[in-house]
Amino acid sequence: MRKAKTTKPKKILEELSRFPSVPISKKSLYQQVWGEWFLPEIDTNALQANVCYARRLLNGQGEIKSVWGYGYVFMPSEAQGAT
Repeated sequence: MRKAKTTKPKKILEELSRFPSVPISKKSLYQQVWGEWFLPEIDTNALQANVCYARRLLNGQGEIKSVWGYGYVFMPSEAQGAT
């Protein structure tokens, strides 16, 4: 039986949404989601691809922004009806 494609992206969303608006390093995010050490020369593409899938899961309920040279940050959408 194959694992669902959304397992890693959902974990990425969970990790990033634990601390909204706070940047999380690629290394820390990878280690939390995959449970192993991050090797930038090998693991960067896997992380980028899964962040892309995680962005698709948001459905307008915020966004995941890249923090150049560091990692990613989850920015929640503004509350409905806020002025």
